[in-house]
Amino acid sequence: MNDQIIWILGSTKNLDLPYPIRWISSEKELPKEDCFAIALDLNNLQNYFEKVTALRQRKTYRFTPIFYLGKSDRFHADIFDGELDKESQTVALAIHERIQLIPFTGVLEDRELFLLSYLFTRSTLMVHGHLTPSFTNGISFPLLKVLFGENNGVDEWNFLQNMVSRDLLFQEKLVDEIQTCPSCHSGLLNYKNACPNCHSIDIQVQQFIHCFSCGNIEPSTRFLRQERLICPRCNAKLRHIGMDYDKPLEDKSCNQCGFYFLDAEVIIICMNCSKNTPPENLVARRLYIYKLTKHGEFLARGIEKKIQTHFNNFFAFIEFEAFFSIIKWQIKLATRYKDLHFSVLALKITNEEELLNELGVFHTEKLLAEFYERLRHVFRDSDLASHGENFVLFFLPMTDEQGCQVLLNRIQEFSKQQKLSMSEKKLIVHMGFITSEEVTKSQQDAEYLIANLHSRIDSA
Repeated sequence: MNDQIIWILGSTKNLDLPYPIRWISSEKELPKEDCFAIALDLNNLQNYFEKVTALRQRKTYRFTPIFYLGKSDRFHADIFDGELDKESQTVALAIHERIQLIPFTGVLEDRELFLLSYLFTRSTLMVHGHLTPSFTNGISFPLLKVLFGENNGVDEWNFLQNMVSRDLLFQEKLVDEIQTCPSCHSGLLNYKNACPNCHSIDIQVQQFIHCFSCGNIEPSTRFLRQERLICPRCNAKLRHIGMDYDKPLEDKSCNQCGFYFLDAEVIIICMNCSKNTPPENLVARRLYIYKLTKHGEFLARGIEKKIQTHFNNFFAFIEFEAFFSIIKWQIKLATRYKDLHFSVLALKITNEEELLNELGVFHTEKLLAEFYERLRHVFRDSDLASHGENFVLFFLPMTDEQGCQVLLNRIQEFSKQQKLSMSEKKLIVHMGFITSEEVTKSQQDAEYLIANLHSRIDSA
């Protein structure tokens, strides 16, 4: 870009800078077809976050370097390309050089590809987040709000974690953690102490006394009589602690049911969806600083040619030899004990190469990742997974033919529906299964079972 002027939005003042600048009072004065760089004078802008967001929504300014004058909020540091100083022109030139390496095909239409491309153009930039009560999920990633718009409808934490699972982003550093509602993932939770007997929150802290003579336990105020401790039940005079009486660990009482207790029950109410959740059922979301990976960089530049997203990014596979041994053992059990049964399901995606040729690596990976993620939620924790060359095997304990058919129908249903808006191409998934009943009736061994499954998915 020959015209290397930095446009500054704010009130004119003298700046000692070694490059040309131009002052403007409104973003409307900016060139329509992009400019070399922009700077915002934060001393005169109360709503600078909204200004940067509005600029990033303009197609020609999606990647334009934006600097600042004054003092920026530490949480918003990564929405700028740094403070305006004598080196800003050099920084802007480096960004423009990297912009030239982006193919731009579909970049602005896909949020993931846009983020990868933006991070690539800023070689040291990372995605930072922070905890905040301003949003229901309790987490905010300012850079994502600037790039995608403030009301983008994206679960930002889940969005970034999904990119991590596909090796597009790397978790550089753990920053914090927040407990969230398992129903709506809100981080705005209300913690209440309640009576473990009747669950009322009408409880109070007070001291108790335990009379050794009759075993009576009551609040200490009921033992006080004429400045002496006298048991209200047996009238014993309590003179020496440890001999006549002691003070129990219980230090709380319920004003509703009169129950005495030590530890209150913790009731957690989501302030977004109003659902109650026990503490052990809360979902922890860890907050990281995210960095672009080499795979993400290659996709942004359009030079990645191999698919890196595979089943093993989403499933905990066991070695095929171990899987095979389990099947042999289960066949013996099913032959001897008729009430034990299982099934083995095989799955294969047959048009991966075709998708790759038409959609490219990035969009094919995205389609596969969405399929794998949905597939992961179909299977149970007790199901085992293994894989061979271009196919996956699932061992399904206590699953009969009817259960397998339900499973197949669910997988076929969402695989047929799944496609990218930019193309009519869909995943073609071939599946087959065999039940222990069929195996024992025909007296098949494990080797024949696997071979049988191969033929079934090939002919599906």
